Amino acid sequence: MPQAFKVSFELASCMQIGSGSLGMIEKTSLFIPKRIIWATLTRTFTIMNYTNPTNIDYVKVGEEFEKLSISTFFPFLKDILWVPFLPEQKFLNFYNSTQTLSFNEMEASALTSVTTTALNPESMTSKENTLHAVDLIKPFFDERNDLNSKLKARLPFGFSGFIEIPDDFPIPLSDAKIIEKTMTNSSFGGGRRYGWGHVKHVTVSSVPCFPQNAVRFPYNGGEVILDYETPISKCSDACGEPCLLSSRIFSETKGPGHDFTNPTLVWTPGTFIDKESRSPFAL
Repeated sequence: MPQAFKVSFELASCMQIGSGSLGMIEKTSLFIPKRIIWATLTRTFTIMNYTNPTNIDYVKVGEEFEKLSISTFFPFLKDILWVPFLPEQKFLNFYNSTQTLSFNEMEASALTSVTTTALNPESMTSKENTLHAVDLIKPFFDERNDLNSKLKARLPFGFSGFIEIPDDFPIPLSDAKIIEKTMTNSSFGGGRRYGWGHVKHVTVSSVPCFPQNAVRFPYNGGEVILDYETPISKCSDACGEPCLLSSRIFSETKGPGHDFTNPTLVWTPGTFIDKESRSPFAL
């Protein structure tokens, strides 16, 4: 039988999950798409288990890891998994959807930004038109009674999601300790050369099966999409945000992560499909 696990971790450093640019600001998502989890596990597992791995080794491991069922990883705070609901700009408690947290509160408490510019190597002065800012997810959550009040506490901040391993999976991942070790040695997202994306306190616990509400979350008579796998062409009357999605893939000439898939127009996680009456939510 397939084996399913809930995987949670805290951030050991800032993290940047690129979600496009707004002028000179490089934005970050407050969730980790399954494609990034897949790519990171592929890279880390290959490095850990192959001596001087070649491009062929990365491709071989990546093809096997494609068989895993992986959910999007969402914010994990005080043992609560928070999933987005775009129509009302809020996060829902995955286990008790009556408990919510506004986007403003989550972003004000969990995000920060850094400003940087390129330097002229000869004069060591800033190059023109290179100033930009990068949004980052902090490794802690600034808890306040409200957005305008003083800091109440700084809480550990991380992410959580689900992974299911098929029963005929050829790579020995069925032991929770192997998943834990692989995740602990991983770094997620961009800016790894700056030390971003490291994790700690990885917890892997067995669950009966891969929860379908981690993909389609039932809410208010409809479903909240929690991944990037719903093309707009197949569900045009939803309430949410479209995304032109393109993922990094293996390049025959440059190696892993140096080529891109053809872009596809899909719904962003947090988009709502109203099963009872879709017309009020049509775009």
